[in-house]
Amino acid sequence: MIQINIVKSTWNIVVWIIFIIALMFAILFFVPRIFKIYPYIVTSGSMEPKYKVNSVIYVKKVAPEQVKVGDAISFYLSNDIVATHEVYKIDKKGKLFYTRGINNKDQDGNILNDANPVSFDKLVGKPIYTIPHLGAVNKFVTEKPNRYYFIGVIVFSLLVEILLERKD
Repeated sequence: MIQINIVKSTWNIVVWIIFIIALMFAILFFVPRIFKIYPYIVTSGSMEPKYKVNSVIYVKKVAPEQVKVGDAISFYLSNDIVATHEVYKIDKKGKLFYTRGINNKDQDGNILNDANPVSFDKLVGKPIYTIPHLGAVNKFVTEKPNRYYFIGVIVFSLLVEILLERKD
């Protein structure tokens, strides 16, 4: 009976740890959306060292008029691809942002400007916060087959919990 209680107590701790980790992910990736702040994973080094690869940046929606030269902005490159670069020039009349990745440099170390300007209607917002490495963790948990392993661990945890309750 004592051994079952030790196993049960240990298992309860494991289940609580899994629950807390899942709750933290929900808080970090879904709660900000309530406040119109959207998380994106940095997938290229074009803005390093400001935004490191595999970091998560939190982007707040802003009006184009709130963007200034020197700000980083996130914008749609295509329907489903979002990029984040620094604004070096704004054409208010043409409604265009001219951007560059601060780590995209030529052989002399000069920052290269992006080939195409970004129209105001492609603006997602401005990054307001970043968490290094969180994107790698998210990517690991959400990609196939890892997501199935993660779901399997949760289902297995629930089954063991049910079996331990029945033993009691």
